[in-house]
Amino acid sequence: MAVMTHDSDQRVQTRILAVLTALFGVVMATARRVAEPHTASISNLKAMPLTVGGVFCIDFAGFHLPHGWGWLITGLSLIILESVIADDSGLGAK
Repeated sequence: MAVMTHDSDQRVQTRILAVLTALFGVVMATARRVAEPHTASISNLKAMPLTVGGVFCIDFAGFHLPHGWGWLITGLSLIILESVIADDSGLGAK
C-alpha cells in the first residue's frame, strides 16, 4: 500500500488547479466570442424595426396559449428572424 506524502498531494492539487485554470480560460474565450454581436446582423435589424416588433408580438401572443404552443411559436419566430437577418454576402464575410 502506498502512502502519499505531502509533496505528492501538493503536485496533485497543482495539476488540478492547472486543469481548472485552462478550462476556465476556454470557457471565458468562448463566452466572449458568443457575446460579441455580429455587426451585419445588428444593422439589418435596425433597418427593419416593424419585422422585429412583429416577431416579438407573435411570441407574446403565443405564450397566452398552452405552454407548448408558446415554445413552438418562439422557435419558429427565431428561425424566421434568422433567415431575415441573414447576410447575403456569404458566410463569414465582414
